[in-house]
Parts: sequence; structure tokens; C-alpha cells
Amino acid sequence: QTDNPSVEDILDAVRSVGAREVVILPNNKNVILAAERVREVAEDQEVVVLPTRTMGAGLAAAVAFQEGKPLSEVLPAMQEAAEAARTLEVTVATRSVTIDDVEVSEGQYIGLVDGKLVSSSADPRECVLDLLAEYAEDYEIGTLFYNSATEPEQIEELVELAEERAPDLELETRVGAPDLYQYVVALE
Repeated sequence: QTDNPSVEDILDAVRSVGAREVVILPNNKNVILAAERVREVAEDQEVVVLPTRTMGAGLAAAVAFQEGKPLSEVLPAMQEAAEAARTLEVTVATRSVTIDDVEVSEGQYIGLVDGKLVSSSADPRECVLDLLAEYAEDYEIGTLFYNSATEPEQIEELVELAEERAPDLELETRVGAPDLYQYVVALE
């Protein structure tokens, strides 16, 4: 959230791809305007910005991409997948606050659904389990991203507990949550 890429950073990434057509998935509302600016200044490439606001939406859109097909054919499916996805995030509160009846103390773990605060907990695993129990019901597949500080045994135990809370969800695990997040779950 605090280290967003500049227009130049995104443009350099677009140029490095070497493709004539490029889709940018910002995965953060604060990056969408910079991505749109890249679309305007990219000279030799057709750049399309699919304005994803979360990691889960971007992941779902990327899965829907079909190499070799024209963008005009794949973009509607990518957009639909992004809109249908849900992102659950667990991070640490940087201040004490009450938002929409959710009371949070600085240093406490908070649960976000598509960027909106919905819960708080003293335990990050309990926070993600509560999110799964409440929001995973309508989804078949989930990818749980965790940060590199998390021990493998903790993930194994978390997956077992998640199976109890969301028994119909097929949950995959991957290291790779952004630094400020203990867990991110992309639901598709």
C-alpha cells in the first residue's frame, strides 16, 4: 500500500514484456491512475488496463487469460472473473479505530474483504478462519498466500482448520503475501 509503482515503473514493465498487446492488472485502487497513464504514453504497444483493485481480482483475471487469442475475445472473460472474485486479507492495524461497528486496537489483526474492514482479532489465523467461514461459502477455489515469516507447520494446521470452517472450499497455499499482510486469500 505504501510502495506503489510509478508510471515509469509500470511503463518499463510493459516494455520488458515484448508483446504487442499488454494487459495491466493494477490490483490496487491507488495504482489504477498510473496504469491508465501508461496506456496513454505507451507508443509501440496496445495497453489495456483492467482496473483490478485487489490481488484476488487480478489473480482471477490472470487465470481467465488465454494466450494466443485476441484481447477483444479474452477481456470480457477476464473482467467477469475479476468481478466475481473476492479477496480476504489479514494485516495489522496501524491505529485504534471503530469503523462500521468493528472496533480495532492498534497492533491488532484486522480482516478485510475486498479492502473493507470487517473483523478484528488478536490472532491472525483466527482472523483468516473467521473470514473464510463468513465469506467462502459461494466459492469453490481459494488460494491462501502467506508471508515468508510463516512457518510451514502453521500453514498445515491453518489449512486443516480452514477445511472445518469452509468444507466445500478447495484451498491451495502459496508463499507470496505482500509484506504488510500475514495472509491473503483469493476466492474464485
